Amino acid sequence: MLDSRIGRLLDAYPAIYLACHRRHLREDEAGSAITEHQASVLQHLHATRPTTLPRLAEHMGVGRSTMSITVARLTRAGYVASSRDKRDARCVSLTLRPAGVSTR
Repeated sequence: MLDSRIGRLLDAYPAIYLACHRRHLREDEAGSAITEHQASVLQHLHATRPTTLPRLAEHMGVGRSTMSITVARLTRAGYVASSRDKRDARCVSLTLRPAGVSTR
């Protein structure tokens, strides 16, 4: 027979699991929701020192396509600026915009 405390834990486990694995959100200064992953990406960007998407993806341990989707959303939201290199149009530099600085 199970101890009553173990039985209570097993009964509560689905709720505990969902609480731990839900999509964590936080708000920027305007009250718009951003995910913890997006906030982490913003923390890895700088306002004046650009980086590239492949370098950022490698540093954060995610695929380029995943980082591309995240950066595109952050760019549309006005947190990240992207600019093409004048010498090599394939290379895109990423920097933090003022709105992105305020979310960090």
